[in-house]
Amino acid sequence: MNLKVFLYHKKEALKRYMDRERNGYCNVLLYHRVKDLKSDPQQLCVGTHRFQQQLSSLKKDHAFLSIDEFCDIITNRKKFPKNSLLITFDDGYADNYENALPVLEALDLQSVFYIATKTINTDSLFWWDEVDLVFNSEENSAGLNDLAKKYNQSDKKSFYGFYLEACKMATSLERRNDLLSDLRNFTKLPKNLLPDYKSLSLEQLKKLSASKNAVIGGHTINHLALGCLSEKDQRFEITESLKILSEILNKKITHFSFPYGEKKHYSDTTINVCKELKLQSAAANYYYYVKPSDDIYSFPRVVVRNDSVDVLRDKLKQLAS
Repeated sequence: MNLKVFLYHKKEALKRYMDRERNGYCNVLLYHRVKDLKSDPQQLCVGTHRFQQQLSSLKKDHAFLSIDEFCDIITNRKKFPKNSLLITFDDGYADNYENALPVLEALDLQSVFYIATKTINTDSLFWWDEVDLVFNSEENSAGLNDLAKKYNQSDKKSFYGFYLEACKMATSLERRNDLLSDLRNFTKLPKNLLPDYKSLSLEQLKKLSASKNAVIGGHTINHLALGCLSEKDQRFEITESLKILSEILNKKITHFSFPYGEKKHYSDTTINVCKELKLQSAAANYYYYVKPSDDIYSFPRVVVRNDSVDVLRDKLKQLAS
């Protein structure tokens, strides 16, 4: 690195530091599941005891915000309290109610739960769980290798990453369903493991919503990458998911998060639809802290893994360095 580039980066780092000191910042924690699973290829699960340890430790020296407090600070360009945190969950697994909510209530902390509506009150799996269960079952090895050849992939291992990305970036629900149908024709789902991957039931969703420690938000119907869809399909996924949740819970749903949430997974159209619907906020999922000057319709979040308290604290510290 030459001197000019070095000085530029030092100057930018100083500007970020001064901005953080002047206006504060908030780390938005993104969880998916609170459950102890033996196999977790997507690293979506945080163990129940580990979840309690993480939040209990952070509560000692951090200011946990409600979603209303968070939105008020950004909307009105106020200063974030020192060491601000906001808790969020994506997807809508049953363990959010069974395991996460009791910890939040015991610690008197609030989380936003963004719910994808298609699997509510069903035995259906999120597509990535189905893929993981199939790919991690030895009895499917032969079928997966045959299917890999059809997609010009060398073997089961190389095919796994290809298939995950193909499903994630499918440009329509029909295309993703075609991919999954192909997988089902070559393999079998190990049904004995299905209870570990259940989504919220209607009763669980209603009880979750009734808690003062939970706020329900939308997360589309089918968990599609919105940035890959037409404007019409984006509007349908956002609007109808909010409508479904509103009708189930008999309350207006004013918060939303983008499935997957990296910048390639949503677009200006996505943000504009959220604005037109007059939502209070929409969460993205790229790795950074939130500044008071950030867009309330695409703020970043920090994905939380099953890390020890020390590792999580170190990650949050590095993020703001």
